[in-house]
Amino acid sequence: MDFHAVTQKGKAIAAEHCNFADLLKTAFYYIDMTDFFRKTLAAVEAAIALHENEEPAPFSIHFLMNTKNELEKMISIMDPRIYKPTYPRFVIDWSESSTLAEHLLEASYYYGKIKKRVSSFEN
Repeated sequence: MDFHAVTQKGKAIAAEHCNFADLLKTAFYYIDMTDFFRKTLAAVEAAIALHENEEPAPFSIHFLMNTKNELEKMISIMDPRIYKPTYPRFVIDWSESSTLAEHLLEASYYYGKIKKRVSSFEN
């Protein structure tokens, strides 16, 4: 094997390792995001339980039930090119401010970032 062939093989091995490292980072990113979305879903379910117990809770029960369904879809699909939640526009327009509202908006924001993160690995 000549020097050029060895160099090319070294570049190919390095490229494989770089791709593996990038894929590993992406896998951890998805694990972290899925965990974050599940915690947000749990907060929505807790607010639903408050409504069911006739206790004060943020948002309406109807909104929370729809948001729960949307979060479940987000978690299962994990691709904003395929599914985009509609709840964020209602959270923004909601007159009350709450920690749950902040979590819902963060979840929507980070879900939208998945598209940018994934598309960089498709090329």
